[in-house]
Amino acid sequence: MLSKRILELAVHKGMSSVLCEICSKKATTKCETCRVTYYCTPDHKLLDAVSFHRKVCEKLAVIRSERPLPFTETDRINEAEAMLQSKKEILKLAEIVTKKWLLERSIINAYPSAMIAWNMARDLRSEDSFEVIYPTCLVSETFLLLGKPSAAQQYMVQASWLSQKYDVLPATILAQLYRLRGIVLMAFENWKHAREAFSELVYVVALEYGVDDIRLGIPYGFLGLSLLKFDNIDGAMASFHKMADKWLHFMLTQYENKTMRRATETEMAEDEAKQDLEFQYMEAIIVFQRVYDVVRRLGISSVTDLINFKILCFQVLAEMRDNNSKEVVVYREEALATATRTKQSKCVPRKRIPLLIEVLQDDFLLRWERKHNRPRTIATKYLEMIKAINV
Repeated sequence: MLSKRILELAVHKGMSSVLCEICSKKATTKCETCRVTYYCTPDHKLLDAVSFHRKVCEKLAVIRSERPLPFTETDRINEAEAMLQSKKEILKLAEIVTKKWLLERSIINAYPSAMIAWNMARDLRSEDSFEVIYPTCLVSETFLLLGKPSAAQQYMVQASWLSQKYDVLPATILAQLYRLRGIVLMAFENWKHAREAFSELVYVVALEYGVDDIRLGIPYGFLGLSLLKFDNIDGAMASFHKMADKWLHFMLTQYENKTMRRATETEMAEDEAKQDLEFQYMEAIIVFQRVYDVVRRLGISSVTDLINFKILCFQVLAEMRDNNSKEVVVYREEALATATRTKQSKCVPRKRIPLLIEVLQDDFLLRWERKHNRPRTIATKYLEMIKAINV
């Protein structure tokens, strides 16, 4: 319809042209609600609506619409501060939404919010501010997962270049930068430099949060994946065990305290620590699946069974946390099959035994008994299943 087309006279005063919110091409349509957000095609308009725009449509209308000049200096200052706060809220929300879409592997939906976060950060800060680094990392990862590694590399280089301007950067920014560098270099099969990036990631996170922190789990997983490419099986397995032990301990503690559930969007919005932990959990599932697949390709042995059993126990707890009862059964059966093969002599601390009996449940003990055709006490049968775990 003609009314939905952007004509030259419809452009706001002071604007010579309008560009697409998503791709920065010449716009031909706009949002009929806020009337200040423009798109090159209806497809990009729909994509942004699903991804992010509906969450901020009203705020954008306030920020981007023409306003009468304030009467007093106080009014001008108050209006500027309110505008600045609204932009900060949009930037923060865009970063959160992008991260969530990426972890849910809904990459096409992550693209609009990633670009909006990047553009908003550059508008809100200066283009060479270190606060632009994180949105740039998000855009780079989005392109990487969209199957455009060259574009991902360009944004990674841009983020790295920005970081070189500062002698000191916050640990969170450094961690994001090293993580991005590692996964982009992995995509280009530059394993040597990927290993260096993940080693730096482990160092930065351990230095900032301590060696016992759950945030160190995922960096160990990435480091192990890169070590495998150099046939460093022992080093890789050691890294995988550190990741598995941290997350298994965390999940068992939540199970014991009856706090094993997903955080709601409201809780995540109100508590940044809960939001960070939920994102860590979502990424841990992705990394564990990748580790499990890689280790399986190494063949069946006592070494691979040991780490795979830990991962499967984590998956059982994860599916219980997400209330996926069917998947719980699947992973329990895989855990049993793996446990009956392992021949390791180590076992878990006794205080964890009753807890994991609950997690794996009696049906596994019965299956084990039928398979081996000999009765065992619960503790003995349980130890046969988890003797390799050290949490």
